Amino acid sequence: MNFTSLTLGPLATNCYILVNGGEAVVIDPADEGRLILEEVKKNSCRLKYIIYTHCHIDHTGGAPYLKKNTDVEILTGRGEEKTIQQMPFVQIPGLSGELESPDKFITESEEIDIGGAPLKILSTPGHSPGGISVYIPGALFCGDTVFMSSVGRTDFPGSSWEALEKSIREKIFTLPDDTKIYPGHGPETSVGWEKENNPFIAG
Repeated sequence: MNFTSLTLGPLATNCYILVNGGEAVVIDPADEGRLILEEVKKNSCRLKYIIYTHCHIDHTGGAPYLKKNTDVEILTGRGEEKTIQQMPFVQIPGLSGELESPDKFITESEEIDIGGAPLKILSTPGHSPGGISVYIPGALFCGDTVFMSSVGRTDFPGSSWEALEKSIREKIFTLPDDTKIYPGHGPETSVGWEKENNPFIAG
């Protein structure tokens, strides 16, 4: 499986495009849907899924264009219904605020694959009530759960520091130490490095 990343939108959100066996999945289509689709087409792939790690509008802005121009199915975590209800009241300069509604709310038990390769869904609430992460061996795409030397904000409606800490300790820090972490903002890091150095969670 191969993947590329794009940093998009006014909040410099990371969008990840995973490709395997002629199919692709876009994780957090932050903005500029046309640019994302061009990147998918470079790989001669069919866009099978969009996955929102959570439904804050800086992670979803490119989805309306992708939905209009492909037959993609949009997935997000069960529990994000609450986040979606809040988004019409959120304004971020440079973003339209239009949220393309998910087609399906998923849990850890869901079977998802691209090109025959499985994607493991981890429930990682805290930054938002239904936040999820996507795991493949060696790599975790975690949205705004954990960043290099930091963690996601928990001062939003529906956020919870207790849930976030539990998600990081029980779902992320239990992965192999050499697992690369690809967050929603900022540079990549690793499970082992964060376990030792993240000032919010380490120890």
